[in-house]
Amino acid sequence: MSKHNIGLIAINARYTHVNLALCYINRILSMENKHNVRLLEFTIHDPLLTVLSSIEQVRFNTIIFSVYIWNCEFIKKLVPEIKKVLPNTRIICGGPEVSYNATAWEDIPGIDVIVKGNAEPVIASIIDHPGNQKVIHAPAAEFSTVPFPYATDDKKFLVGRTVYYEASRGCACSCSYCVSALDDQKLSHKSVDTVKQELEFFFGLDAKIIKFVDRTFNIKKEFAREIWQFLIDKRPSVPFHFEIHPLLLEEEDFKILEQAPENLFHLEIGIQTIHSATLHKINRKGEWNKIQAGVQRLCAMKNLHTHCDILVGLPDESSRDIIASINAVFSLLPDHFQPGFLKILPGTDINSEKDRYGITHLDSPPYEVLSTRTLSFQDIQYFHKIESLINILYNSGFFIHTMRWLIPTHESPFIFLQDFLGFCLDKIDLSKKQWTSWAEILLAYCKTFLARETEYCIDLLRYDWCPFANAQHYPACIAENNKQQTLEFRAKVYEKLNQDRVSISRQVFNRSILYIPESIKMKKTLSNNLVLFKAGVPKQKLFISLSHYF
Repeated sequence: MSKHNIGLIAINARYTHVNLALCYINRILSMENKHNVRLLEFTIHDPLLTVLSSIEQVRFNTIIFSVYIWNCEFIKKLVPEIKKVLPNTRIICGGPEVSYNATAWEDIPGIDVIVKGNAEPVIASIIDHPGNQKVIHAPAAEFSTVPFPYATDDKKFLVGRTVYYEASRGCACSCSYCVSALDDQKLSHKSVDTVKQELEFFFGLDAKIIKFVDRTFNIKKEFAREIWQFLIDKRPSVPFHFEIHPLLLEEEDFKILEQAPENLFHLEIGIQTIHSATLHKINRKGEWNKIQAGVQRLCAMKNLHTHCDILVGLPDESSRDIIASINAVFSLLPDHFQPGFLKILPGTDINSEKDRYGITHLDSPPYEVLSTRTLSFQDIQYFHKIESLINILYNSGFFIHTMRWLIPTHESPFIFLQDFLGFCLDKIDLSKKQWTSWAEILLAYCKTFLARETEYCIDLLRYDWCPFANAQHYPACIAENNKQQTLEFRAKVYEKLNQDRVSISRQVFNRSILYIPESIKMKKTLSNNLVLFKAGVPKQKLFISLSHYF
């Protein structure tokens, strides 16, 4: 049998993402060494003709796509065009979007084979033994037999990217909105020794983050603890992301996690709602009164990066219910707070129950809820605006200190968001991301409603600006009152640092910004210190005592 050219075409949401499913297939086919296998990567934002041209130039015999809700519309458009320029090329589609929605894909021109389920056990056979069967039901793979998805040669293309890894497949939970709750998604783990061995591949890798895609990483408590302790002991330079269930946390978990070096662990904590009646309807465990203390404890551990989320559009939840969840979770001040929107995915239990709850949703991906019997379309769109505000003001990291002061000045986080949205809606486009534009709006809001705190607000905005500055410069809206004093302080600080043998080059110092508090309140907050934000990634802060240096 002659070697074929096999094209694995990754259509990612962003150029920094890596398609894990195609990495598995690439590894399996490369290990067999029967064919010439090539992985081509694009994003959903690339021009269709550019992608088509790149594929046509290689003249693949077989092309494989992994289809998800974020790339399916692009692939639907791309596949028929590939067939026009490469009519003899066989096109195979797999992934969750076709696995649970195969009938909607059978009539799309150009698709020769649809694989439902995990493709790893069958992909080589499908390539080597073409048949007339259009829809192939792949048996569930024994996860322990699936090879590690990356090879040493892959390290160069993983630099700076979000790299995905899984220590387990399936989920023991049965949330009605999730495909991982279906019968074909039985939980299966690799051995802990195998996971440790595979994780060493990532040590020293200059990736953005290693993201475990395990649906509930801590479902096996001892397993999770051993992996966490292993990573803590090894202290790799790259951070690791885990999705955990707060109901499963015990004292031993906190004792281990508090040992972690700063920023090593990013923990995603799915709350979804604080209301027990709703949790019962979606078949999810973890009532708020049982998990609140644990979530609060995690959010208070500053060596961790915490991400908490809720869902808008759950069965029979009103705006008041959603606001209560926002206030309860946001008040814990996680590093990232995400109000998401329920998606009615094909194949899920909630898809079969949507009429019972009066749920309408988009018929095409991402299948997002449009209304329920307790939420109008307008209600949901309002929460989209609230989400945009949270992303800009809080999750972006642009205004961390300003927000942590401003939110508690209101009766609840939602009252602040509601008030601020009303104040800014006719002044700025919510899609605008520029730091200066939002700093101006925040300052105007403070001057209007918290006039006595204006000087402190300016100080906080300056402090939030410093990590993003590359020189001693502030935007005009928060400009320093005494620039000459700043220049004199900078000269004295550099001289004193050299006398104290603090290692900082003139070049780095020139690109660094010296923060000098002006308000009495900020001087007290910083214990009468200046702060030098050293240029570099990540920025480093050097606290400088006025009493010692001046």
